[in-house]
Amino acid sequence: MRMMHVAVCDDDQEQLELIGNLIRNAEHADQLNVSFYVNGGKLLTDIIRKTQKFDVLILDIELNEESGLALANKVLDEAPSSKIIFVSAHQHYFQDVYFITHTAFVAKPIKDVYFYHALERACAEIDADQQETIVVTSNRTKHVLRVRELEYLEQQYKLRVVTWQGEEYFCSETLDSALGRLEQGYLLRIHRSYAVNILLVKEIGAGVVKMRSGAEIPIAKGAKKELLLRVYGNTLQ
Repeated sequence: MRMMHVAVCDDDQEQLELIGNLIRNAEHADQLNVSFYVNGGKLLTDIIRKTQKFDVLILDIELNEESGLALANKVLDEAPSSKIIFVSAHQHYFQDVYFITHTAFVAKPIKDVYFYHALERACAEIDADQQETIVVTSNRTKHVLRVRELEYLEQQYKLRVVTWQGEEYFCSETLDSALGRLEQGYLLRIHRSYAVNILLVKEIGAGVVKMRSGAEIPIAKGAKKELLLRVYGNTLQ
């Protein structure tokens, strides 16, 4: 496992210390670089200014200034590859978190076994992200992109690849071959010519999907149900 950068945000100093102790006693603790925040605004500022880049964020849901749910949405707008672990003493938030891309929800008081399972899962997801790549070109220069970085793929005369940062590349693969080769954890074909990263879907409308970047992607009628299930899961039931 490579070095992972972890942020913990909780306005309760005692909880920060408790989570810090759990992380220090975790397996591979020497590969976890941890930063602590009592203020969600400071955490978000560090991410926006790129003074800090975090792989995993452990967020309390009830913070003084705003909810951890709102903070998570803002973080994912800036760093969609980050893994979110929510912690809260209020289990009525359990369903609310499923409308936000996250790895786990751990109830307070925190039990070691659940916390370590969530942390291990987040680290495993990051390792998997590193392995899934696609080779693209721009100005005759080749680049290797992680699938997690992609916002959508569009089949034109060549396969057009657009990242969440708005960068545009082309790929020698076809949409069919790329989707056949890559794991389908993040990418879903929603149209004959389009596949989207389900983690970056903002709204699902009638005939169109709006991405976090503002891009609007057409969706085939038969693909809408699958996309709803993949994005929102069991909360639709």
